[in-house]
Amino acid sequence: MPCEKVWETQGLYRKFSGDISLAEILESNLEDQSDYRFPDIDYVIDDMSEITSLSLDGQDTEAIAKINNIFAATKGRFKIAICIQDNPMQTAIAHGFHEQMESTRFECAIFHNLTDARVWAEAS
Repeated sequence: MPCEKVWETQGLYRKFSGDISLAEILESNLEDQSDYRFPDIDYVIDDMSEITSLSLDGQDTEAIAKINNIFAATKGRFKIAICIQDNPMQTAIAHGFHEQMESTRFECAIFHNLTDARVWAEAS
């Protein structure tokens, strides 16, 4: 899977690259959320700035949001920062995901650089 993961003290940094599919994002989410470190983290930073294609639509982002909502019921306060390039494909997917997350207990924000995403995610 084109996803590099770095478990940090308070969060998880995931960098997706290349061609990404819904199955890969779901696999990563389920793997991460079942990891023994997940209950102790406060955020996930999803760096999608190097993806070249993403086979995902509105129903797919809804499925991801529903899975996240199940974990939100037990997780409590949690932040998801999405870092993207300023291009139509990444912007559309990120905003679709953001809209789906509005109905969950997770906070979600979109950024165009990793520094701003990290500052927001790490703020208490």
